[in-house]
Amino acid sequence: MFYKILFPENSGVAASVQINNRTMKQYKIKQDRDLCVGCGRCQMLCEENWEIDDDDYKAKPKKEIIDETEYEKNKQVADECPVQCIEIEEIK
Repeated sequence: MFYKILFPENSGVAASVQINNRTMKQYKIKQDRDLCVGCGRCQMLCEENWEIDDDDYKAKPKKEIIDETEYEKNKQVADECPVQCIEIEEIK
């Protein structure tokens, strides 16, 4: 398997990831933490990317930018959030 990470000029941030010469889609997780009730459902569904903050006991993503390999689990989190405070948008 071939991995290639592309960086935009002078930014220092990964713009896209290529696997076997195919660019993977990337997504941004947006969360309205004011609406979060800290039920922990997100962490239960996707502990790889969700945790409960020790200070305010609300959920937060470990990372806000995910690729298509992480999309399905995080989309399930957004869909099953009881207060619907999570959105996932494709980065174009």
